[in-house]
Amino acid sequence: MESTSQKNIRPKRSWLSFSLRAMLVIVTLLCAVLGWIGRDIYQARIESDVAAKVEAVWGTVVYDYQLATFEEARQSYPGVYGGPTAPPTSPQPPWLDRQLGFPVQARIVRIEFEHRSRYENYGGMLAPIPVPKDIPAKLVPDLLQLPRLEQITFNFGELNDESFELLSQMPALKELWLSGSIKPANVRALSKARKLESFYLLCLNCDDRLLNELAKLPALKSLDCSGENITGDGIASLGQCTQLESMRLRNISRLTDEDFRPMASLKQLQSLQIDHCRITARSYPTFSQLPKLETLLINTIPTSYPLFNKPSSFQSLAEMQAEYEDPMPRINF
Repeated sequence: MESTSQKNIRPKRSWLSFSLRAMLVIVTLLCAVLGWIGRDIYQARIESDVAAKVEAVWGTVVYDYQLATFEEARQSYPGVYGGPTAPPTSPQPPWLDRQLGFPVQARIVRIEFEHRSRYENYGGMLAPIPVPKDIPAKLVPDLLQLPRLEQITFNFGELNDESFELLSQMPALKELWLSGSIKPANVRALSKARKLESFYLLCLNCDDRLLNELAKLPALKSLDCSGENITGDGIASLGQCTQLESMRLRNISRLTDEDFRPMASLKQLQSLQIDHCRITARSYPTFSQLPKLETLLINTIPTSYPLFNKPSSFQSLAEMQAEYEDPMPRINF
């Protein structure tokens, strides 16, 4: 009888032990889920505070779920200097964000400082109030709290040396637009940004020293810059940045066809646009050595001799080839 009763008791103890283990697992999983949600809520509050500061100076904040719509708006409604504007419609945030009423899953991926003035209502009329030029530099430390921030545009204002040091510490930064001044030492600091792929220098007068540092950026694939002080030495530096896939150069009227010969080493280059230059069809042998080149747009300085109907631009490599093989100008009667 005793052995029979013991057999009946043991399953109860086993069941109780199993229940405790199951409860421990459930509590552990619940704590992990709550910890994950709590961490995301904490990060969301930080990003909301940063977004409020940016929007207070008429900056634009783009979350990851808005990025596709934002890019469409950028192409349809270009903003300052051809830069992006806010998306015309806002897509729905992630499910959890909709349920809670504030961003938890969504993260900021793009920041724009594109407005030099903000407008306030005075007696029924909107009056422009200039945004101080040092505002972007003051907000850069706050941007460091955005771990998924990939793209930043500074269409106004001046950044200081500390700003560039902080930008280099952003783990996800891929694209940077600048319209203020920048020194070679600042570009050198940005070399620590291991994911920085696209660099756009708007309305800046670049020189050879700056191009020499830009060519050393380890992940640079797209470059847009301008400068009348750029010489063949600067182009030779860019020729060493062999991972470049897209490049636009503007206002480089001092350069000749010979200065562009180092570009033949850019075997990954797919898109090349050169504005306000003196390139002729004699550069065809150089550009024809680029096996992946798909887009070639060259806008040259108009000729001073209207008698000769020379082309002022090349819209493709084939067009340059045709001019190279038939160099005789046509007389314009």
